[in-house]
Amino acid sequence: MASPSLDSPKLCQDIFSILESQFLFGTSPVRKASPRPTSPAGKVCILSIDGGADDLGAASLVRLESSLRRLSGDPSTTISHFFDLAIGSGSGALLASLLFANNLSASDASVLLRQISLEKSKTRTRFGRLFKKENKTLEKVFGEATLKDASKPLLITCYDLNTGAPFVFSRADAVEADGFDFKIRDVCEAALCQRKGSKEVKSMDGETRIRVLDAGANTNPTAVGITHVMHNKQEFPFVNGLEDVFVFSIGGSGTRLSNAASIAGTCQADAVSVKIY
Repeated sequence: MASPSLDSPKLCQDIFSILESQFLFGTSPVRKASPRPTSPAGKVCILSIDGGADDLGAASLVRLESSLRRLSGDPSTTISHFFDLAIGSGSGALLASLLFANNLSASDASVLLRQISLEKSKTRTRFGRLFKKENKTLEKVFGEATLKDASKPLLITCYDLNTGAPFVFSRADAVEADGFDFKIRDVCEAALCQRKGSKEVKSMDGETRIRVLDAGANTNPTAVGITHVMHNKQEFPFVNGLEDVFVFSIGGSGTRLSNAASIAGTCQADAVSVKIY
């Protein structure tokens, strides 16, 4: 028997059912004034991973990936096959990069995320050693790959200390100019910086320098992802409004998605939030 098509309405409806019923962890789907479509078919699907996701966020993606493999009939498919764009902040940036830059399975990404977290805990008392060990692991994983080498659209949010404003690393910008292309390992390493430290990231042509600090509460990954899709007609030419967008958000709290959803809700955008406690 042939495997079910990923584009079939029945499969899309089953996928949406999984997202809505099995991965809410006690939260409620975004409320909208009018009924939502029965499936996300034809929508641009955004995976948003907040900085508070960590191991539990990765575990939820492992579970989701397992269900999607069963529904699609393809045991080798990965999370990135079901989403058009990933955006992350903090540790969520690392997880998003593992999934969308290297096209790793959620299971493999979870193992690597746990390994890097373990190295951080072992060297927490000496910040210099922390980055040295992290960089070694990230170098093995990403090598010399840059943002424009990502297999699918990827966004990483951070805070630029040089300008005192949020900054978004983007594959779309990297493709346009070397001045916006950075090594993925450097971006991920910088995204993991906390308040007590920062890291300067240099573009491939050496012309752009970003003094990176984890964005923390200063950015909303979900809102950034939606805005990017709405204004990026080159990669998403068929998005005419928020009703063409589906968001799956994983994070430490529901406030960030709630803010974006208050906008999306009036335009019939679909959104599912997974809160990690």
